[in-house]
Amino acid sequence: MEITTKITKRPYMKIMEKIRGKIAERLKTFFTPEEWDRMVDALSDKHIEHQILLLIRQDKIQLLDQFNEPVYSK
Repeated sequence: MEITTKITKRPYMKIMEKIRGKIAERLKTFFTPEEWDRMVDALSDKHIEHQILLLIRQDKIQLLDQFNEPVYSK
């Protein structure tokens, strides 16, 4: 999954919200409307945030700058 953004000085939580939103977009087709509300709430859990950070470290989620270069690289 790739997420693009402009260079910004946004706080950490806004960046995490953008990532959660992109994940939610991709998962939306798998849920009924009733399940969808619960799933969106579940994405706010601290465990999910930790898993997102692990995926970033494993290069399974990439944060890209305005030149499509990785923001974080090994």
